Amino acid sequence: MFPVIAALALAAASADVPRKPSHASPVRGSLQGLIRGDDYPPEALRTNAQGKVGILIRVGREGAVADCIVEQSSGSAILDARTCEIVRERGKFTAARDRRGRSVASEIRTGITWRIEDSQARSMTGSIAGLISSDDYPPQALDRNEQGTVGVLIQVDATGAVSGCTVEESSGFEVLDAQTCRLVQMRAKYRPATDAGGKPVASQARARITWRIGDDWVPTDPWSTRIILNFASGGHSPSCRYEADGAMTPAPGEKPAGCPPEFEAAIPKIPALGIGKALVVMETRFTPSGSWAPALPAGDVLVAREIVTLEINEAGKVTSCKMTEQSGPVLPGNRCDEITQKTYRPRPGGDGKYAPFEATMTFSLYSHVEKLASASGIGGSPAN
Repeated sequence: MFPVIAALALAAASADVPRKPSHASPVRGSLQGLIRGDDYPPEALRTNAQGKVGILIRVGREGAVADCIVEQSSGSAILDARTCEIVRERGKFTAARDRRGRSVASEIRTGITWRIEDSQARSMTGSIAGLISSDDYPPQALDRNEQGTVGVLIQVDATGAVSGCTVEESSGFEVLDAQTCRLVQMRAKYRPATDAGGKPVASQARARITWRIGDDWVPTDPWSTRIILNFASGGHSPSCRYEADGAMTPAPGEKPAGCPPEFEAAIPKIPALGIGKALVVMETRFTPSGSWAPALPAGDVLVAREIVTLEINEAGKVTSCKMTEQSGPVLPGNRCDEITQKTYRPRPGGDGKYAPFEATMTFSLYSHVEKLASASGIGGSPAN
């Protein structure tokens, strides 16, 4: 029994003996090894940015990267930011330990060097993503609201020309994947890689292209919007609400838009049009076709109307804006100035490619004269 007790006592004593503290260390190889050739930011390649980034890495008790701070810049903000981005994403450490063997948080200082090797093909046309514009968006992808990122492997021959393109990371939509490689092969040009003797050789490059439909594009399927003002209360600040339908209908769960701020400037001018105290509606309708004047709801009185015809090119820019009809008092604002400042979603022609088209916008101001008795019960947020 005594030998057992003695052994236990010895084990307990040895457990209390202080150990030499250990530092956190990368689980696999050096931190420089985290950087791959395809990690080089395209803009940094284009500007020939190179250098060493000195960083402070904070490692948690579990060995994960808790923070990364640039202490010494490479001279390129792009390379500095990319360094910490990769360290946070890929860095994994064996946690440091204190004298009793317990894992503890710690810090590591190191440097990552970015260098453009002669054996690496370099784009002579800048960022590959910069070769693609909104005009290149496939019409069928626009119609189906398809968006995503495409990662491609580009084969570059000894002259610097693109000889092949393979999708390594799909956007999830075949038409976007195919369009990416088609444009890369048609537009990209590289400075060829070289071998040890300086002779141009074939090589590979990687790029990622993100296709995203701009939120600021005006829909070109039929739509209408209405700004409804309640002047019946007699105050200087009428209640206001906004309605939309057709292509402007809010998506499920999307918060309805409020009254546009720019409309506030027009509110004081509306009573001067001779409407008086009433429930007033300012309606805008868009249709990609010929002139169209919508019928008013039963019992409503038209105060003023303007019809504008538009010519919109394949890029969604208005090339012609003409007032074709105007009745009643002149409405506040300059229609064509407002319209031509916006970009409209391109529409495909018969061959599937974007094509110019005509459209009509109708602006109507009318009053709900039969609804004045209940007008004060209509809700809405104050217009100002």
